[in-house]
Parts: sequence; C-alpha cells; structure tokens
Amino acid sequence: MNNIDPEVVKDFGNEWRTFNQSALSDEDLPKVFDQYFQIFPFDELNESAQGFDMRCGSGRWAKCVAPRVGMLTCIDPIAMALVQTRGNFRYHT
Repeated sequence: MNNIDPEVVKDFGNEWRTFNQSALSDEDLPKVFDQYFQIFPFDELNESAQGFDMRCGSGRWAKCVAPRVGMLTCIDPIAMALVQTRGNFRYHT
C-alpha cells in the first residue's frame, strides 16, 4: 500500500463511474476488442485456461475475455471499478 496514492485511486474510481463504457454497443465492443487484442493468441488457449485482468477498470475487456477462458480473475485497487465490473457480469455465470 506504500506505492498507492489515495487521491489517484479516488480519481480513477470517479472516472470509471463516469466513463463506465456502458454506452459502447454490443456491436462495437467486439470490433474495438479485436483491434486491441489482435496480437493475443486466443486460439492457443483451451477451455481450462485461467487469466487475470489487472486494473480491470469498468470490465469492458474482461467481458470479452471471460468467454474465451475457463476462469478470469478481475483485479483493481479501486472499489468503484470493481462495482462497474460486477455490473458488467450481472448476467454471466
């Protein structure tokens, strides 16, 4: 915790609450995701692959990665970011 600035964490929490990516359409998200992750070798993963999304923010990328792995852990020091991520996964099991 010595290298975390509480004001920065608070500001990022406010940012993720304000810019939570909820306006990104279900059609646009995969397009943006494919551009962002174009070099990641998803085809080399199997159904039991495990991953993590460090600094998951609003969870927009986690929403696209989760169906491609067996387990995805979302990590963020900002409580509000995790609230946003959980909201993105409220219909997923």
